[in-house]
Amino acid sequence: QNTYGKLVTVSGNYTSNNGALVFNGALADDNTVIDKLLIKGNYDGTTNVAVNNIGGIGAETLNGIDIISIDGNVNGSFKQAGRIVAGAYDYSLVRGEGANENHWYLTSQKQPTPGPDPVPTPEPTPTPTPEPTPVPKPSFNILRPEAGSYVANNYFSNTMFLNDFQDRSGEVKYFDPISGTYKFSSLWMRQEGGHNRFNDSTGQLKTQSNRYVLQLGGDLFKWAGRDDESIRIGIMGGYGNNHSRTHSSITDYSSKASVNGYSAGLYATWIKGYDDKSWTYVDVWGQYSWFDNSVKGEQISEESYSSKGFTGSIEGGYAYKVGESGRTSYWLQPVAQLALMDVRTRNLNEKNGTNVSFNGSGNIMSRLGVRAYTNGHNKIDDNSGRTFEPYVEVNYIHNTKDFSVKMNNETVSQSGARNAFEAKVGVNGQLSENTNVWVNVSQQVGSNSFSDSQATLGIKYAF
Repeated sequence: QNTYGKLVTVSGNYTSNNGALVFNGALADDNTVIDKLLIKGNYDGTTNVAVNNIGGIGAETLNGIDIISIDGNVNGSFKQAGRIVAGAYDYSLVRGEGANENHWYLTSQKQPTPGPDPVPTPEPTPTPTPEPTPVPKPSFNILRPEAGSYVANNYFSNTMFLNDFQDRSGEVKYFDPISGTYKFSSLWMRQEGGHNRFNDSTGQLKTQSNRYVLQLGGDLFKWAGRDDESIRIGIMGGYGNNHSRTHSSITDYSSKASVNGYSAGLYATWIKGYDDKSWTYVDVWGQYSWFDNSVKGEQISEESYSSKGFTGSIEGGYAYKVGESGRTSYWLQPVAQLALMDVRTRNLNEKNGTNVSFNGSGNIMSRLGVRAYTNGHNKIDDNSGRTFEPYVEVNYIHNTKDFSVKMNNETVSQSGARNAFEAKVGVNGQLSENTNVWVNVSQQVGSNSFSDSQATLGIKYAF
């Protein structure tokens, strides 16, 4: 059984040659109950200090947790051995200053640093102006990098399998020169690779991620009506993984995270007006996803947990021709999309006692954009049906919630993803009567250095 809160007193002098001391306590604020050492004589040498957190929730410290006091002279040091964590905080062992220089404290705050010395006034004025006092930077809590890793897993488990109509279908129609009719895809597959960067809301934690997503599906039902109206219903599934690394700019500690998962769902698309002037579509899909997650920080145990839930989308667009030149036509297509992200993770109790809860499920993403594309072919392809559709697209993306985690009483949030702008360029190509491919690259940017880069390659085969 662990006990703590003991005071160990050394009546005389204390000398250490790289010795080791272990303190136990329930880490919180300045009033933490923890083991303490009092040396009434002098201290010489070097001692390595390890601290075990026994169920402490972590909290902000002001003056620090006094764990070592020396009444005599000090000719040595106490050095931190290993990480000291509780809740969302990294604690550090620091020596006091001034009248408290013979004390060592545990603190969860980064201490203020003096500002630069003021530049003296070149010429004296008749009334001497007092020199300004340097203003120190305010102190702030030191966050664990694992908080950023939990946020990354939460974010990507909700966004990994998001897609839009064009991502899933490429060029949605092709003209069969033999039958003289338009056909639709029956089997499709897309692969996506992406790189993401974000900071937490304090700017301490910087996270970078790399992901891979594979999705495939096919039409189960097709219906064609009057006036070039059609409905398609299909099934889709996917696999994806994301690996991230979070680095603390304060402590230099890092943590790694991974999320791997699968999805299965249905889609339905209504299209009307395939002609030379305009066409309209409405697309809906829903899918269930499940994931395995892990987070591993430096010098602390790995945590593994699962997440699962539903994502869905409704999207609409209207394309109209704005011009024509020879074998090439020019089009604009405004689009709008709403997507629900509701992948949830149960509360996690870390091996060190920290309770982790995940926030952001139920987020609704809205996307407004416009695509400009051309559709045409070379003269040598007049009778082949081969066409190419290069395009550019811009989108504004808004999320109703920030993805975050709460570690005991401290919330750490992703920053910059609430509002983002996206630019995308690509080309859709019908290579043969039955085969269509598409490729695109996109870039999202938000505030506070949020960015997401993505490349997609898709292929479909029509019957």
